Amino acid sequence: MEQFIIGTAGHIDHGKTSLVKALTGVDTDRLPEEKKRGITIELGFAHFFLPSGKKCSVIDVPGHEKFVRQMCGGAFGFDLALLVISAEEGIRPQTKEHFDILRLLQIPKLIAVLTHLDQVAAEWLEMVKGDVKKFLDDTPYSRAPVVTCDSISGRGIKGLLDTIDRELSSAPLTTYDGAPLFRLPVDRVFMLKGLGTVVTGTVLSGKIKKGGEVWVYPENRRVLVKELQRHGISVASCGWRQRLAVNLSGVSVEEISRGSFLISPAVKSLPMLLLARIEWVSSFRFEPSKRPFKCQLQFGLTTLESSVSIHSLPYGEILLSSPLPILRGDHFILRGFSPLPHYGYTIGGGEVLDAVGPKHHFCRPLKYEEFRSLDIGSLKEITDSFVRQKGLEGSSPPEMAFLLNAATEKASDLLSALAKEKKCICSSEGRYIDASAFERTKESLLLRLREYHNTHPLKGGIPLAQWRSTLRRPISDPLWDMLLDSLLEEKIVRLDGSAAHLKSFIPKIGMEDQEILQKLLSLLQEGGKTPPTLSEMAKALGKKEGELRSHLQYLIQQRSVVKVKDDLYYPPLTLHDLQEHLYSLFRHTQAITPQNYREATGLSRKYTIPLLEYFDAQQITLRIGSVRLLRQN
Repeated sequence: MEQFIIGTAGHIDHGKTSLVKALTGVDTDRLPEEKKRGITIELGFAHFFLPSGKKCSVIDVPGHEKFVRQMCGGAFGFDLALLVISAEEGIRPQTKEHFDILRLLQIPKLIAVLTHLDQVAAEWLEMVKGDVKKFLDDTPYSRAPVVTCDSISGRGIKGLLDTIDRELSSAPLTTYDGAPLFRLPVDRVFMLKGLGTVVTGTVLSGKIKKGGEVWVYPENRRVLVKELQRHGISVASCGWRQRLAVNLSGVSVEEISRGSFLISPAVKSLPMLLLARIEWVSSFRFEPSKRPFKCQLQFGLTTLESSVSIHSLPYGEILLSSPLPILRGDHFILRGFSPLPHYGYTIGGGEVLDAVGPKHHFCRPLKYEEFRSLDIGSLKEITDSFVRQKGLEGSSPPEMAFLLNAATEKASDLLSALAKEKKCICSSEGRYIDASAFERTKESLLLRLREYHNTHPLKGGIPLAQWRSTLRRPISDPLWDMLLDSLLEEKIVRLDGSAAHLKSFIPKIGMEDQEILQKLLSLLQEGGKTPPTLSEMAKALGKKEGELRSHLQYLIQQRSVVKVKDDLYYPPLTLHDLQEHLYSLFRHTQAITPQNYREATGLSRKYTIPLLEYFDAQQITLRIGSVRLLRQN
């Protein structure tokens, strides 16, 4: 069965609530204060069937300028709006403000309804109808029907029902949109005996299921969905643009309020920065400025203080005072802190092009072309833009679905298509990384490697950990492996153990370096089985230990020296002799102790312990407790 949401709009006392009662038989003014004052204060709800069988939810909104926040919150999700205008008074300030809110929210369909038909003469009625048609000219609703009726006598109500039926026949169907993130702005909270806490609202995106969990934001509570109802009938699930009552377990009516959101519990972070297309109402004189200006952003029944920066009309950035579950494609309203003359507080509104998390604030204003691409580009082009925006961080299909406010399957298909065009690369983690950012990172690594070779001409290569640390931002291990594999496949870089060097690199030795190398070799050879430590050699040569390490590393690569410990080096022949002493011991016994080896070599503990640990590391001996065995291999 086709289901739609119809809402009222218009100035106070123009007959919105009476019209809803004439259509549905329900008086939506339920509060004692509303009955006493004769005005609508809160949103009212009803439902009815059209002659064709279409089922319609009706949201009645307040008309007083003090309650535009409620009107604005109720208007999110309308399939069709009834702009109610009294035939006696014609267009009034809140008629204009409500109309602009409908236009800014891009409500698909609108019918202008002239009420109080029996209170005016035919000539006056025709004049007011002309004014209304002129008012609608040059707007998206220039072809909207103008219908006359009287809610008290019922005259014209049948014609209005037929017009609503006809208009909704061409309205988009309210089927599940496939978006992964469920969002429902709460517009009512109440307690039902035997059930507990119940909230109502219009589903903005995603799907909710009975028995599932939702997150109450901003109260930050995880709660269970006990029951779902649509128009008093229990349902197993409910989706996009449908009115819904949700019975919650784990939260009291005091712990959730109108203006809260029910959202999917899996969401990691919510946006604080919006890139948007912004439109201003005609009554507001917008003056472009390089400095941001403060205003209020309304989304659903939530109002946040915001800072708006306009860089390239009609596009701008909106920094929110706190996170909000607002996504790409959502519409919002901007309101000032003081009313405009003969109008209201609404100054503009727009559509979100990109909803950005708090850690992704842009360091530069986007260019007009970049905004334009996000606005009118194809979904594939927009996905490509988001991939480039994420850079090396990349996006998984569910994360891209969140950015696009689209189905995960759709996001996955778009990312796969970009990967086939080599615009992005899929990592082993299933994240799609911008190909140009990947290539730029490789170039940066090569630049750092060349700089290292120039600074350390004797060193055979840069330690991998040090090379990785030259990147501007930390990256995951799988991504680092991808970068290394790509450089190795291109045969630009070679690995030597835990160090990397350019394939074309040849160590350069100057006269001074040659002299230091010769002196180091002489000191080590003269030391025999008790060579000087690194600190002792540095003192003897009048050099710093760090400076000598690079020379010793070069000698290691040339196989002129063997590193036994961090500060202990041996010439290969001397080490070979000490190894032979070890073998000779094992010819007479199966296990030896450090004491046995010390007595056989005549060395002190300063040398025997590092040597035995070196033999362990070289898989020559096996240490078991305080003894060592000769490995069979």
